[in-house]
Amino acid sequence: MADLIHILGSPITHHNTTVFSFFQEHITKLTHKTLPIKFMVAVDTLDPKQSERYRLDYPDLSIECYEGKKQLALALIEHAKTHKTCRYFLHGQFNPKIWFSLILNQLDGSRFAWHIWGADLYEEETSLKYKFFYFIRRFAQQRIEWFFATKGDAEVLAKRITHSKIKRLYFPTKMNYDLTPSLDVKRHRLERLQSQERELTILLGNSGDKTNHHLLGLDLIYKTFGQNVRIIIPMGYPENNQTYIAEVEQKANHLFNIGSVDILKVRLPFEDYLKCLSKCDLAYFLFERQQGIGTISLCIQQCVPFVLHSENAFHVDLSYENIPYFLTTSQMDIDSLVELQTNLNQVEIEKIGFLSPNYMSDWAQALSNLTGEEHVIT
Repeated sequence: MADLIHILGSPITHHNTTVFSFFQEHITKLTHKTLPIKFMVAVDTLDPKQSERYRLDYPDLSIECYEGKKQLALALIEHAKTHKTCRYFLHGQFNPKIWFSLILNQLDGSRFAWHIWGADLYEEETSLKYKFFYFIRRFAQQRIEWFFATKGDAEVLAKRITHSKIKRLYFPTKMNYDLTPSLDVKRHRLERLQSQERELTILLGNSGDKTNHHLLGLDLIYKTFGQNVRIIIPMGYPENNQTYIAEVEQKANHLFNIGSVDILKVRLPFEDYLKCLSKCDLAYFLFERQQGIGTISLCIQQCVPFVLHSENAFHVDLSYENIPYFLTTSQMDIDSLVELQTNLNQVEIEKIGFLSPNYMSDWAQALSNLTGEEHVIT
């Protein structure tokens, strides 16, 4: 039986705390091994109050915080030197020093597993600096022993490296099944589309990140549905994004009536966001890589049709689960939207592999493989 430490190598607070909550609420119930489950996490600033909050909020986890990516990587190297049999599980890998340490043999890749989150796999930047980094990163990836990914990302990775240990695993999306629409609500939504009794309400993107291609989305919505729409654009994340928000706002005011595009400049609490999403008739997700699975999952739960970029690898997972969706290359109008809504209403969400709690079996198997200890869903 091998010791396993979970590594969150970048200070991405909202994702990291989602992982902590998931492990505290669910993974701790899969194992009979003595707790706590061990984590090493990078934070922006060391804060004793934050460490105390972690201790109180996640009593079955042992969370060691390190200030910044570099300090975490250095601590990881030292830990690996003195704990020769310990294995390490990288949850998302956005820490360049860890990649370089694998190349330089400061870390032994045969002791590492990597759960791909999305952006840590793809190569979107075009500058020479990034091209060099991507070249190095591919060599480092070859040294990792175990890979976990969506089915689509696994196909992307398999084109780069020959590796038999690529297993399916999904990020633990937060869900609230208490707000799943009833049959009456689904029927009403369909009837509303059929009668065209009001303007469409459309969600554009899942954040303010430029990878959402908001400007392109506004053009596509205008071209397809004209001005008789209401558009909601969540842009509360990332921070310090005012210049890009202003650019999107200017484009929206140019194409649509003033007041018909609502740009959300602060992050909504989860329940408020879910209620906002439930009012939408359609969603556009135009990122060219796998991202936003959480919001896509919520759309499926709420029976909200959505448009996916044709280059997004997550379409592999959607097709595998027989979930209907539009691609940016699809011909769209009200009739096709009604047809897709009809099909989406019939999807049995309790059988979808990437939704909670169905992904728990993959997590149990992954942790069993890495530790040699059986993890059982009870």
